[in-house]
Amino acid sequence: MEPPPVPGSAISSTSTTLTKKRKRYGEVGLTYVGPRDKGFKQHILDAFPVNLQASEASDVAQHSIFDIKSPNPLSRVFIHRGPEDLNEIIHDFKQYELRGCNENALTSVCYDSIIQRDRFIPNNLSDDTEVVKSVRNDKWKPGKQGPPVPGNKYTYDWDIEPATTYAVSINMFSAEDRRKLLQTESSQEWLGDDDAVCPYLTVDYKSGEKGGKQSHARYQTVAAAMLWLYQLKRILDALDQPLDSVRHYLITIFDAVYTISIAGFNSGGYEIATLAEGNLKKMNELKEYIRWSNAIHSWGLGNHATSFKKNIKQLLQREQGHPPLPTPEPTDPPNHSAATRPCSDKGDKGE
Repeated sequence: MEPPPVPGSAISSTSTTLTKKRKRYGEVGLTYVGPRDKGFKQHILDAFPVNLQASEASDVAQHSIFDIKSPNPLSRVFIHRGPEDLNEIIHDFKQYELRGCNENALTSVCYDSIIQRDRFIPNNLSDDTEVVKSVRNDKWKPGKQGPPVPGNKYTYDWDIEPATTYAVSINMFSAEDRRKLLQTESSQEWLGDDDAVCPYLTVDYKSGEKGGKQSHARYQTVAAAMLWLYQLKRILDALDQPLDSVRHYLITIFDAVYTISIAGFNSGGYEIATLAEGNLKKMNELKEYIRWSNAIHSWGLGNHATSFKKNIKQLLQREQGHPPLPTPEPTDPPNHSAATRPCSDKGDKGE
């Protein structure tokens, strides 16, 4: 089975589009199923299908990001912590669990230590400073068309709303190109929103308080990855480019346990491969989390942003009737051996 089909270049409404009033029930003859609903994996993910059991040795996972230098290493999304800071993070997660795994406490611990903040948007379109920054959108409902759910019984509206989405600031384009983008009707298909482009990392966390489930965070990030992969596919299909290097990263945190994954296309649909797992109360596994997090941001702000920018410039040229630019050279570095997966104290509490 080929990756999910893409409709025409314009975003079109479909018979499965939901109104807010009927969101939980879907259209006539269709049942809405979201990431927190029982049966999301069975009725939505498995319908594409989505392979959630892929190992770190899969083709999707074989992309090196540890030798990529960030164009903006001082961005606040990078975690730079000394030994004392790491001990404090471990202490905070231990205290969080001792106090009963409260959702608000987990939010505070995560944003104070391992989910970094950075946001810069040009104040006006005449600002020519091309400083690539990561844009963190919390509880984001991007309002984008996602892949149509196969079958005629169930539907999902792709209101992903994860804890955090990292994208690249639109200021990586020159002031002239920003004006063109915002004045081009098709640009709404190319941008994450008016401020951000090419989302590259989705993070979600859940507390075990009141029966919280690890699968909820997992499915939320998987849905987000599918949405952004689908958006990238539309761009690359328009340029007749292959999908083998398309990917999106996912991080889920359940209490103190993390899972870092990569999402991409395979010959049968979508694939999610695990890259690392660990416990944030353990020093070596906390360091491994930081190593992966910094590497993902380096890739997102570097190779990923550069390729996306070249592709969008090609589409802008096409929209304005100019000959297309040469196809960008591949930017992926050579494959690397799969990362080790440290042991952890973890366990899903069910779907």
